[in-house]
Amino acid sequence: SPPATPTRPRPPRRYTKTYNAQPLTPASRTQINALLTEFCKIPLLPEFIQPVALLHPELYALYSRIVSHPMDLGRVCRRIASDSSSSSTSASRSTYATGLSLRVDVWRIFSNCVKFHSHVSAISNGAAIPSFISISLHLRDYFNSLWQEFMLPSEQIKVKALPKVVTGEGAVVNVNVSSHTNTPTNLSPIVLFKRRDAARRLRFRATETTPLSPRVLRNAAKGIERLLALGGRVDELDTGTVLTTPAAPDLDDTVCPVRHTTPRQQRLGIVNELTSLRTSLLTFADKMEEVSASNAAQASLPVEQQQLSSAPPYTVFDLAQALQFVTGKYLGPPADPASTPASTSVPVTLYGDGLRQTLTVRFDRLLGKLIAPLYEST
Repeated sequence: SPPATPTRPRPPRRYTKTYNAQPLTPASRTQINALLTEFCKIPLLPEFIQPVALLHPELYALYSRIVSHPMDLGRVCRRIASDSSSSSTSASRSTYATGLSLRVDVWRIFSNCVKFHSHVSAISNGAAIPSFISISLHLRDYFNSLWQEFMLPSEQIKVKALPKVVTGEGAVVNVNVSSHTNTPTNLSPIVLFKRRDAARRLRFRATETTPLSPRVLRNAAKGIERLLALGGRVDELDTGTVLTTPAAPDLDDTVCPVRHTTPRQQRLGIVNELTSLRTSLLTFADKMEEVSASNAAQASLPVEQQQLSSAPPYTVFDLAQALQFVTGKYLGPPADPASTPASTSVPVTLYGDGLRQTLTVRFDRLLGKLIAPLYEST
């Protein structure tokens, strides 16, 4: 009998169920619209909204030879609008089924610009503009910053149990997310959130002394109002309401032996403090606008007759401190298990540690949405 054909060992499977490849939900599509609304406020986008054939028809022949897959922001927005109005959720050429497909198209807009303006044919013909390379890279980084804040929820996503695979040597092992090669289009949730935390710290350090304008203060007040309306969620991507109505029947009135408060009292105090902070931000914005209008009215007067006034600045650091004060005032520092009475049967969640951690990460994301445009402008 002929010898048996040797079987080749099966190559190991890659872990492909990453967060970027997750299907878009109605909540994430709403956030995409909010992201693009904020992104399109930047004044550097007119050259990227329409196709090159319409903006610069004299360059289209050269452009089509260099760029094989043209893309513009107007086409991306039309695809999103078509996908939102369609009742079908199946993937098609004119719709975005996942966040990755949308990001690839936006990235392609700026990579095409870099490719054209750095190509030797465009340079030799005098059609290349070197400044457009830095502009494209800047817009790409700004879009990625907005994506981190708008499209990632506050809490880190829990990774499901990973499949077991067979290696080339025949051994059965578990896929390790931390050891998986994380490319820009294939990132595990753990890496995504770690990168967002690192980028968020960088943006905060660069903008913490930046005075907030009345418009930004009103946006902050609007974000706090939305957070209260959603029960402690920044937007629909966050799961679980932590600031329910103080009269809700599911709240326990058991007194915490460490902080001597009940969960109902904690939540009522936090809601009242956030409401007061929102009112203070609106009042401060009104005062800044009054001072600005008063100074503008005196601009026509001689210098010796002008009586200019100024309002104390309200910085990013001040807003971060105010949000931190809300959790510290009513939840205090994290409870020390060693100081907890051993005879008590009160669950750990009543000590406020779980609520404190949840509110901290959600306040960070609320602040991150405000800081990203400020960081871009600086």
